[in-house]
Amino acid sequence: MRFLVIGLSTILLVVSGAGAAWANGSTSECLGCHPGFSGFGATHTLHTGIVSECDYCHTVTGDTPLTGSSNLDPENSCSGCHTKDGTAAHHITTAASGCGCHAAGDPGAESDVPPYYGTAATALTDPCDDSLDNDGDNVYDGDDTDCGQTPIGDRSWSVIKEVYGAM
Repeated sequence: MRFLVIGLSTILLVVSGAGAAWANGSTSECLGCHPGFSGFGATHTLHTGIVSECDYCHTVTGDTPLTGSSNLDPENSCSGCHTKDGTAAHHITTAASGCGCHAAGDPGAESDVPPYYGTAATALTDPCDDSLDNDGDNVYDGDDTDCGQTPIGDRSWSVIKEVYGAM
Protein backbone atom coordinates (compact mmCIF):
# COMPACT_ATOMS: atom_id res chain seq x y z
CA MET A 1 0.00 0.00 0.00
CA ARG A 2 2.84 2.36 0.86
CA PHE A 3 4.39 1.88 -2.59
CA LEU A 4 1.03 2.53 -4.25
CA VAL A 5 0.68 5.84 -2.38
CA ILE A 6 4.27 6.81 -3.26
CA GLY A 7 3.73 5.85 -6.92
CA LEU A 8 0.48 7.78 -7.23
CA SER A 9 2.01 10.77 -5.46
CA THR A 10 4.95 10.75 -7.88
CA ILE A 11 2.64 10.63 -10.91
CA LEU A 12 0.55 13.47 -9.51
CA LEU A 13 3.65 15.58 -8.90
CA VAL A 14 4.99 15.00 -12.40
CA VAL A 15 1.67 15.79 -14.07
CA SER A 16 0.91 18.86 -11.97
CA GLY A 17 4.53 20.06 -11.99
CA ALA A 18 4.70 20.30 -15.76
CA GLY A 19 2.29 23.23 -15.85
CA ALA A 20 3.60 24.81 -12.67
CA ALA A 21 7.32 24.88 -13.41
CA TRP A 22 7.56 28.60 -12.84
CA ALA A 23 5.49 28.55 -9.68
CA ASN A 24 7.66 25.98 -7.96
CA GLY A 25 10.85 25.76 -10.01
CA SER A 26 14.26 26.03 -8.41
CA THR A 27 16.42 28.93 -9.48
CA SER A 28 19.31 26.44 -9.69
CA GLU A 29 17.93 25.68 -13.17
CA CYS A 30 18.76 29.29 -14.12
CA LEU A 31 22.49 28.94 -13.39
CA GLY A 32 23.31 27.60 -16.85
CA CYS A 33 22.61 31.01 -18.38
CA HIS A 34 23.01 33.15 -15.26
CA PRO A 35 26.08 31.77 -13.43
CA GLY A 36 26.45 34.98 -11.40
CA PHE A 37 23.87 33.65 -8.94
CA SER A 38 26.18 30.84 -7.87
CA GLY A 39 27.36 31.39 -4.31
CA PHE A 40 27.59 35.14 -3.83
CA GLY A 41 28.39 35.94 -7.45
CA ALA A 42 27.87 39.29 -9.16
CA THR A 43 24.20 38.68 -10.03
CA HIS A 44 23.39 37.68 -6.45
CA THR A 45 25.24 40.74 -5.13
CA LEU A 46 23.29 42.98 -7.53
CA HIS A 47 20.02 41.58 -6.16
CA THR A 48 21.05 42.18 -2.55
CA GLY A 49 21.37 45.86 -3.47
CA ILE A 50 17.85 45.94 -4.95
CA VAL A 51 15.73 43.63 -2.80
CA SER A 52 15.30 44.84 0.78
CA GLU A 53 15.14 41.46 2.57
CA CYS A 54 16.69 38.08 1.74
CA ASP A 55 13.35 36.45 2.62
CA TYR A 56 11.69 38.00 -0.44
CA CYS A 57 13.69 35.50 -2.52
CA HIS A 58 14.52 32.74 -0.05
CA THR A 59 12.10 30.49 1.82
CA VAL A 60 14.81 29.73 4.40
CA THR A 61 18.11 31.63 4.67
CA GLY A 62 20.76 29.83 2.63
CA ASP A 63 18.38 27.72 0.53
CA THR A 64 18.18 27.74 -3.25
CA PRO A 65 15.27 30.12 -3.95
CA LEU A 66 12.14 28.84 -5.63
CA THR A 67 10.85 30.94 -8.49
CA GLY A 68 7.33 31.34 -7.11
CA SER A 69 7.66 31.11 -3.34
CA SER A 70 9.45 32.95 -0.56
CA ASN A 71 9.27 33.32 3.21
CA LEU A 72 7.82 36.86 3.07
CA ASP A 73 5.65 36.36 -0.01
CA PRO A 74 4.51 32.79 -0.75
CA GLU A 75 3.00 33.94 -4.06
CA ASN A 76 6.04 35.52 -5.69
CA SER A 77 9.79 35.41 -4.92
CA CYS A 78 11.48 35.89 -8.33
CA SER A 79 8.17 36.72 -10.01
CA GLY A 80 7.78 39.74 -7.76
CA CYS A 81 10.14 41.52 -10.17
CA HIS A 82 10.62 39.04 -13.04
CA THR A 83 7.01 38.61 -14.06
CA LYS A 84 6.20 35.02 -14.98
CA ASP A 85 4.89 35.51 -18.50
CA GLY A 86 7.38 38.27 -19.37
CA THR A 87 10.26 36.04 -18.30
CA ALA A 88 8.86 33.17 -20.34
CA ALA A 89 8.44 35.33 -23.44
CA HIS A 90 11.96 36.74 -23.06
CA HIS A 91 13.53 33.29 -22.82
CA ILE A 92 11.52 32.04 -25.78
CA THR A 93 12.82 34.94 -27.94
CA THR A 94 16.46 34.57 -26.86
CA ALA A 95 19.11 31.87 -27.08
CA ALA A 96 17.72 30.19 -23.96
CA SER A 97 14.51 29.29 -25.81
CA GLY A 98 15.27 25.59 -25.63
CA CYS A 99 15.47 25.46 -21.84
CA GLY A 100 11.86 24.38 -21.39
CA CYS A 101 11.72 26.16 -18.03
CA HIS A 102 8.83 28.45 -18.81
CA ALA A 103 5.47 28.12 -20.50
CA ALA A 104 4.37 31.00 -22.71
CA GLY A 105 1.50 33.17 -21.60
CA ASP A 106 0.36 36.76 -21.98
CA PRO A 107 3.39 38.86 -20.96
CA GLY A 108 1.46 42.13 -20.84
CA ALA A 109 3.28 45.38 -21.59
CA GLU A 110 6.75 46.63 -20.64
CA SER A 111 5.07 49.36 -18.61
CA ASP A 112 3.03 46.94 -16.42
CA VAL A 113 4.20 47.28 -12.82
CA PRO A 114 5.46 44.00 -11.25
CA PRO A 115 4.12 43.09 -7.76
CA TYR A 116 7.22 44.12 -5.75
CA TYR A 117 7.70 47.53 -7.39
CA GLY A 118 6.91 50.49 -5.16
CA THR A 119 6.64 48.29 -2.04
CA ALA A 120 8.85 47.50 0.94
CA ALA A 121 10.34 44.63 -1.09
CA THR A 122 12.32 46.85 -3.45
CA ALA A 123 13.08 50.46 -4.25
CA LEU A 124 12.25 49.81 -7.92
CA THR A 125 9.21 51.75 -9.05
CA ASP A 126 9.39 52.15 -12.83
CA PRO A 127 9.31 49.07 -15.07
CA CYS A 128 10.38 51.34 -17.92
CA ASP A 129 13.67 52.10 -16.12
CA ASP A 130 14.74 48.82 -14.50
CA SER A 131 17.06 47.26 -17.14
CA LEU A 132 14.67 44.29 -17.52
CA ASP A 133 12.70 43.08 -20.51
CA ASN A 134 9.44 42.86 -18.57
CA ASP A 135 7.24 41.93 -21.52
CA GLY A 136 9.67 39.53 -23.17
CA ASP A 137 9.88 41.17 -26.60
CA ASN A 138 13.68 41.61 -26.36
CA VAL A 139 13.30 45.41 -26.24
CA TYR A 140 14.20 47.04 -22.94
CA ASP A 141 12.71 49.90 -20.95
CA GLY A 142 12.44 53.25 -22.72
CA ASP A 143 13.32 51.68 -26.06
CA ASP A 144 10.11 49.61 -25.85
CA THR A 145 7.13 51.33 -27.47
CA ASP A 146 5.01 50.30 -24.45
CA CYS A 147 7.01 52.87 -22.47
CA GLY A 148 6.77 55.68 -24.98
CA GLN A 149 8.90 56.71 -27.87
CA THR A 150 11.79 58.39 -26.08
CA PRO A 151 14.32 56.20 -24.27
CA ILE A 152 14.31 56.89 -20.50
CA GLY A 153 18.04 57.53 -20.40
CA ASP A 154 18.05 60.21 -23.09
CA ARG A 155 15.34 62.87 -22.96
CA SER A 156 17.45 65.62 -24.45
CA TRP A 157 15.73 68.15 -26.67
CA SER A 158 17.55 66.87 -29.77
CA VAL A 159 16.35 63.30 -29.13
CA ILE A 160 12.78 64.46 -28.45
CA LYS A 161 12.76 66.41 -31.74
CA GLU A 162 14.20 63.40 -33.58
CA VAL A 163 11.63 60.99 -32.15
CA TYR A 164 8.56 63.21 -32.30
CA GLY A 165 9.56 65.45 -35.20
CA ALA A 166 10.36 69.16 -35.20
CA MET A 167 7.99 71.20 -33.05
